[in-house]
Amino acid sequence: MRLDRRDTIATILVTIAALTYLGYVVLGELPLVQDARGMGAVGIILGAAAFATLGLDAFGPRWLAVGGGALTLALGITAAVLETGTAAAWFLAAFFVALIAMLILGLARHLEVPAGRGAGRHAGGHA
Repeated sequence: MRLDRRDTIATILVTIAALTYLGYVVLGELPLVQDARGMGAVGIILGAAAFATLGLDAFGPRWLAVGGGALTLALGITAAVLETGTAAAWFLAAFFVALIAMLILGLARHLEVPAGRGAGRHAGGHA
């Protein structure tokens, strides 16, 4: 699996967002992130930058990019609007799971099936 420059930048952006979220969960607040609204905003900004860096074509079918991006954004906005409480924490967690899942989907196009494996083999394992 070889990553190009766009993949590397998107991975760094999502990693920064995820590490910020981890710090927020462990410490309760960070200098610029004191509640779910701030954490959601950080995630939305960095996630949108990563999504824009990868581009729609990175996700294969356009419906996957648009649908997954819209769902991820909706989770982040919901967490930010709720701001405090258990529901905000759950929406924030779901948002970051979706954000990481979208990055993985965007990078999955680089996966290659080694020669001699996959559709060319017989189902019973006999050559």
